[in-house]
Amino acid sequence: MRPAGDHRRQHSGDQTPIETETVGVKVNRNPDLARLVEDGYAVAFDSNHLVVRDVPYPDREGGLHWGAIVSKLEFIDETFVRQADHQVFFAGGVPHQLDGSPIPNLGGGPANLALSPAGRDIVVERSFSNKPRSGRFDDFFAKIGSYTGIIASPAMEKHGVSPLTRRIVERWSQLSVFRRPGRVIFGVNVWP
Repeated sequence: MRPAGDHRRQHSGDQTPIETETVGVKVNRNPDLARLVEDGYAVAFDSNHLVVRDVPYPDREGGLHWGAIVSKLEFIDETFVRQADHQVFFAGGVPHQLDGSPIPNLGGGPANLALSPAGRDIVVERSFSNKPRSGRFDDFFAKIGSYTGIIASPAMEKHGVSPLTRRIVERWSQLSVFRRPGRVIFGVNVWP
């Protein structure tokens, strides 16, 4: 059960596409990021990192918790990015399987990552490394889908929740991912 005032909601199955004009040039230039948004992931950007919030996971006793996956962005130009590597950071506790054991094959370990003041509610505690057989994910959509599937599947099964909350993460930031001031929606500058 979610606390009162929690803006996450279970994915209702509606696939209403998000108009690309509403999320800006960055998502338009990055089809893999656009797919994450359109599928309903709570996507944001902070300090040259992709942040995917609302990732459910169970603790050892099966209790429901919510975390965030954070992935490095490598800039190709001012608006186009690619993944830096196959690893991710995680803001949350240790994700567990339904039997109470930690989810296997999530290499990595304790990690700290400082985001901007706008992302201060995201406290990175660990890193995960689950390299695909090819050695690299095709794109961010494949990478986030893989890690979210691994981490969230037990919570989805036990609690009937989804990481596809369709929540819009909106923040004001003095320095956006584009290194220009402006209002940030999904980390993309939207000029007032």
